[in-house]
Amino acid sequence: MSYLALALASAFLVCPKEHLVDCSSWNGFAQVEFDVCVTAMDGSVFTTSIVLEPKSTPESVRDTLRVALGNDAGYRVREIGKDILVLERAKKSAIRSVEFKSQIWKPDVRVVLLVPKKK
Repeated sequence: MSYLALALASAFLVCPKEHLVDCSSWNGFAQVEFDVCVTAMDGSVFTTSIVLEPKSTPESVRDTLRVALGNDAGYRVREIGKDILVLERAKKSAIRSVEFKSQIWKPDVRVVLLVPKKK
């Protein structure tokens, strides 16, 4: 069993993946500050703090994250719908993890494994 777990963990690190950041649960009820920590496979770490104002929308949260992670930090990002931001990769390597830390509210993060295209 331990060999299987080790093989699965190794495959998960090697397989290409995307991190989906879902902001749809934000309802703009109060001022919230949360920290973002993105770790790349090469060991580089990007951290920043974001403050959300009351009565802001999930779209504005997504746009704030897109500017902070895409324009400022140089990650490749794209949008899906109104509430979801996709982190594809860093400038030099793939992304290992995306973490949000807050006492009140934070976006949901899902990891999606990518299936390689057939040649």
